[in-house]
Amino acid sequence: MNNSTNNLRIESLDILRGLTIAGMILVNNPGDWKNTWPILKHADGDGLSIADLVFPFFLVVMGISTALSVSGQLGKEIPKVQILKKAFIRTLKMFGIGLFLNLLWDHHWESFRIPGVLQRISITYLFCVVVFLYLKPAAWFAYLLLSSFLAFALLKWFPHDGVGWYGVVDQFLFGNHVYFSTKPLDPEGFMSGLTAFQSGLFGIIAGVGLIGLVRINLWNQAISIFLIGLLLHFFVLPVNKTLWTPSFVMVTTGMLLFLLQIFIAFDQNSIFKFLAEPFRRVGKNAIVIYTASEVLEHIWIGHWTKDFAPRNLFRTLVNELSPFLFLNSLLWSLTLVSNFLAIGWFLYSKKIFVKL
Repeated sequence: MNNSTNNLRIESLDILRGLTIAGMILVNNPGDWKNTWPILKHADGDGLSIADLVFPFFLVVMGISTALSVSGQLGKEIPKVQILKKAFIRTLKMFGIGLFLNLLWDHHWESFRIPGVLQRISITYLFCVVVFLYLKPAAWFAYLLLSSFLAFALLKWFPHDGVGWYGVVDQFLFGNHVYFSTKPLDPEGFMSGLTAFQSGLFGIIAGVGLIGLVRINLWNQAISIFLIGLLLHFFVLPVNKTLWTPSFVMVTTGMLLFLLQIFIAFDQNSIFKFLAEPFRRVGKNAIVIYTASEVLEHIWIGHWTKDFAPRNLFRTLVNELSPFLFLNSLLWSLTLVSNFLAIGWFLYSKKIFVKL
C-alpha cells in the first residue's frame, strides 16, 4: 500500500473519530434532559437510535487505527514487548482520566462510579493491541463466537431481572460503584464489556484488510456483517446498547464500515473535504476534546448555572428562545459542539497534539 493511499485512509479515520467525539458531546450535553430532541435519545431497551451509534463507531475506528499503528511499529522492528508496554501505560492513563471524570460527579469514595466511557475505551484498546500482537486470526474468530454464545446463554438461558446475569456480575464486582446504583447493571459494566471487545476486534479485522495483510473487500464485509447482525436481532438476541449484544455490535460495525468506505471514496472531493475538515482536526485530539467537554459539563451544571453571568445565556438558549423546548435544548447542544470543534481547530493549527 503506497503512502498516499495510507494517508487517505488515516484521514478518513480521523474524520470518523472526530465525528464520533462530536456526536458524544452532542448526545451527552442537552440543554434540558426533559426536552431532549427525540432523535438524540438513547433507545430505551431493545432498538437503535442515532445516539446509540457514536460509542460503538468510536471503538471500531479505534480497532482499525490500532491495526494500522501496531503493524507500522512492527514494520520498524520495534519489539512486541515495547509496543505492549507503551499500550499498557496509555491504558492506565485513559482509565485514570475516566475515574477522575467520575469523581467530579460523585466524590464520595463509597459510591463513586468505577466503570465509564473512557474506562471501556482504554481496556478495549489494550485488548486490541494484545490480540493483534499475540493471537492468530483463528483465535479472533473463536473469541467472537465464544463471547456471543456467552451473551446468549446469560441473557436467554439464565434470565435474571430482565438483564440476565449481567447485573449480578456488575454488582458483585463493583457494588455501589456503578452508574446510578439503583439500576441492576452499569451501561459500561463488565459483561457488556466482553462483547464491546467485539467492536474493537471487528475493527482489527477491517484494519488488516486496509493495510493489505489479507484480501478483504470492505464493502462486502460491511454488508455481510450488517445482515448477520439483523438476523441475530430478529432470531437470536435483539439489538441493545446497554447490554451491548452481539447483534448491536454487528449492526453498528456494518454501518461504520459502510460509512468509512464512503468517506474514503469522497475524500478527494473538495466540498467533502471542506465540510469534514473540522472533524478531522478534532480527531487528532479526540480524547482530550472529549475529556474537556466532560469537565466543562460538570463545571457548567455544578457552578456557572447557579451563580454566574453565563447562566443568562443558558436560560436564553434553553428556555426562552423558542416555544418548542426541544429545539432550544438542541441549539444548546450544537453551541457546545461548535465550541469544541473550534478548540480542535485551534489545537491543530498550533500543531498541538496531546498523546496519552
